[in-house]
Order: sequence, then structure tokens, then C-alpha cells
Amino acid sequence: MYLKAAIVFLCLFNVYSVFSQTAIGDSIDIKEETVGEYKLEGFNYSIILKLSKDGSFIKDETGCSCFGTCDSRIFIGKYEIRFDRLKLMPETIIRRSKDIDTFSVDTTQYSNDKDNFLRKDFQIFIYGSFVYLLSEESYDIPFLKYPDNDYIRFANDFNRGLALYRDNGHYFRKNNEKILASEDLNFSAIPEKYRYLFLEKAINAEVIETIDTSFKIDNRVMESKRIKINKGAKDGVYVGLEFYKFYNCTLHIIAVETQISYGVFDYCPKECKLNSRIGDLFSTFVPD
Repeated sequence: MYLKAAIVFLCLFNVYSVFSQTAIGDSIDIKEETVGEYKLEGFNYSIILKLSKDGSFIKDETGCSCFGTCDSRIFIGKYEIRFDRLKLMPETIIRRSKDIDTFSVDTTQYSNDKDNFLRKDFQIFIYGSFVYLLSEESYDIPFLKYPDNDYIRFANDFNRGLALYRDNGHYFRKNNEKILASEDLNFSAIPEKYRYLFLEKAINAEVIETIDTSFKIDNRVMESKRIKINKGAKDGVYVGLEFYKFYNCTLHIIAVETQISYGVFDYCPKECKLNSRIGDLFSTFVPD
């Protein structure tokens, strides 16, 4: 009996050690380093998650219009950390609404339905001197809709060299100066199904054909070009990968063959969409 208990203890200790070394880092108190304030901010919206030392959390999601109206959802509850996983357990939701003439507040017990959507499960991931909270769930709140999950956005930022430098508009992140900074990404800590998204080196490609085309985004017809490049699956290209001519010129890959790929420009300056030519060079890394 004692032998079995010792074996179970050793197994659990080894599992914990693996998590500590791969997902978290050696000699790091994960709960202590995770506690703090995380922000997602952009044009007219702010999402703030506060994790307190006592195991409670507050998440404030606020979006405002250009006309002065603002709506907020505030989730209050407990959280738990197990190895490299964070789980939010909401108990109360407060809704606030403000316009020019009125202000209203409504407090109710949290219920797990569509109107109260909340991303609850995160991986705690350390990269550089930052603590990231990454979720497989997509955003689904009125003023912020991302079709991709955190891992996909994080991979795009990593591939173009911005994961350690961009603002907090894509995923939860906070700086922790106690953590020894390193620019080496621990690929083994990323869930296996997402590892292919993270490139170990930049892919540079040349335009070999352009085709005039149009497509719809949010019911708007966008004029663009369908771009054929000379890199494909054998080079590490995959559907959804992004190439750049310069910072605001993004080529989104929509089809991949063994040696070639096809992409379109989405939210880019007009000159990207209409003036790209055969022989133009693109890279997964943002040029200086």
C-alpha cells in the first residue's frame, strides 16, 4: 500500500515538474506570477481582468460608441490555477449602460448562457518577461469579435516578430520584471495541434502571378488581387498564414499547394490591393 502511494506521489511530482519546466519555467511560483492585472485595449473598448491573491477575480468588459454611449459587463467570481491552467468561475454579473441622458446598473447571479458568454479556460504561458493567458475560445462580445483564438493571433504576432513588442490588443498579457527575459519560445509548451502555426524561421516569397478579384467582408465588396507566390506547404506555408510587404500590407493565405500558395489582401491600404506586381517580395516577418 505504501509502495503504491509512493509511486503515485512520484508520478504526480514528475508530471508537475514537466509542466513547471515546459509551460511555466524552472523555479517559478506560478500562482504568484500570474496574480495581477491583464488588459485588452483597442479603439473604443477595454477589457480588464484582475486576479487577486485571495483567489477572486473581476473582469470588466467595456465598449463605447463615438456618440458617448457605453455598455459594460463586469464578471465577479473565483479562479483556480492547476499546473499551467487558469480557470475562471464566475458568480455574479453586473451590467452597466450609459448614454447622454441615462445610466443604469443591473446585478444578477451568473448563468452560463449565450448572453453571458465568458472565456473561462486559459493556458498560462511565459515568453520573454511576459505572462500570457491564452484561450482556445474566440471572443464573442458585442464590441469585439475575433474569428480566431488566442493561439492563432499569438502565432501571427510571433511569426512577424511582434509578440514581445505589440500592445495588448490581441490577448491577455502582463509584464513581470522578476522573470528572466528570453526571446526563445518554448515550442514544447504550446499545445501540439497549434505548433505548426509557429515558424522557426521567416519565410520569404516572391509574387509569380496576380489576378484581379473581389470578395466580401461584413457585407462590403472589397476590390483586391489574388496573389500567387512561389512558396507552399513544403516551405511551411499553411492556410491562414500572413505575409507582409510592409507593416500595413498583409497578404492572407487562402489556399496552399506543395510548391505554391495563393493569398488576398484584406484590411490594407489601397496601393497594396491594386499595385502589387509580379516580382514583389513578401515575408512572414515584418520588414523594418
